[in-house]
Amino acid sequence: MKTGGNPRKACGFSLVELLIVLLIILILAAIILPNYIGGKRPDGKAVRAPVKVAKDSVCQQNIRQVRQAIQAYSAADPDGKLPQSLTDMRETAPISRCEVGKEPYLYDSQTGQVRCPHPGHEKF
Repeated sequence: MKTGGNPRKACGFSLVELLIVLLIILILAAIILPNYIGGKRPDGKAVRAPVKVAKDSVCQQNIRQVRQAIQAYSAADPDGKLPQSLTDMRETAPISRCEVGKEPYLYDSQTGQVRCPHPGHEKF
């Protein structure tokens, strides 16, 4: 009985083809993953992780809201005094800590300034 084809003909990929596909996937991962997990891209530029950027943004928004609450507190006070501490303003309790480092915000009752003690958040 004669068959019409090569009996040893393989169905599927050869080892070389699989290695080439794996190499392409690894190159793409090296280029794309730093944009998602942070670190350095292949060209040497630093990339911040999106989760860290989001937490920094939350901290910045919290400080903004605390500052607005202080202004509202002093506007509502008949003498225009600033609160003695952030705990005097009950509405700021859930947002009175840094989202990243969980440190409480620093408040100067003389000037009404609020800042985050976490490294890198001084600019907020």
